[in-house]
Amino acid sequence: MAKAEVSVIIPVYNGEKTVKSCIDSVLAQTLPVEIIVINDGSDDRTGEILDSYGERITVIEQNRAGQGNARNVGIAAAHGEYLGFVDADDTVEPEMYEVMYNAAKRSDCQIVQCGVWDICEDGTKTLRSAFDECVEIFDRADYVFDYFYHLKHTNEVCNKLIKKSFLTDNNLKFGDTKKYFSEDFKLNMEMILFLEKICFIDKGFYNYYIKKSGHCLGDSVGRIAKISKLFDDVLSHDMADG
Repeated sequence: MAKAEVSVIIPVYNGEKTVKSCIDSVLAQTLPVEIIVINDGSDDRTGEILDSYGERITVIEQNRAGQGNARNVGIAAAHGEYLGFVDADDTVEPEMYEVMYNAAKRSDCQIVQCGVWDICEDGTKTLRSAFDECVEIFDRADYVFDYFYHLKHTNEVCNKLIKKSFLTDNNLKFGDTKKYFSEDFKLNMEMILFLEKICFIDKGFYNYYIKKSGHCLGDSVGRIAKISKLFDDVLSHDMADG
């Protein structure tokens, strides 16, 4: 495919029921994007579905290593100046990456964040984290309190467009999904250590489908241990750089 300014990374494991809708929504973007799908050891019909797209997408096969590892593999393979991350059971609106890419170039920021539609199984939708502002960070503690603590800067990466060089120059990677409660949360905390400018967009472009089951439910003792490990590692990173 022709060189794209944005690479969209989609990790998938046994996603035969949802991955087609996900990929189709990315293919429908008004800005042509590079699509990299990491098939993380699926043993259902996922591989067959991915094969049906031919050269329209790049597929990387690997043994089951978890979402964090799969995203890191996608980052290494991406050619775009900016990176987007979509979960295989979600979808995106057609103009998402064109609007976010234009905002990134116009404001010369490292991250652009849009709003998220939380969609329940009964079809009801709630828009969150949608507001219009560009923020230059001069006091990191103030930013953490005003934006991260109050969930303006959200814990996800799926609603963000991130400059690839910002991640690679600062050696920022996703953590091991088996080790941490949320590799998204960890990466966001670590990105803030280096972040200089971020733009927020007051449109909901990402569709997050809420399900009754998921990694946030169950195993509360194990989850607490993973959260503790996450904070320990991020604080160690911060002190080492300080």
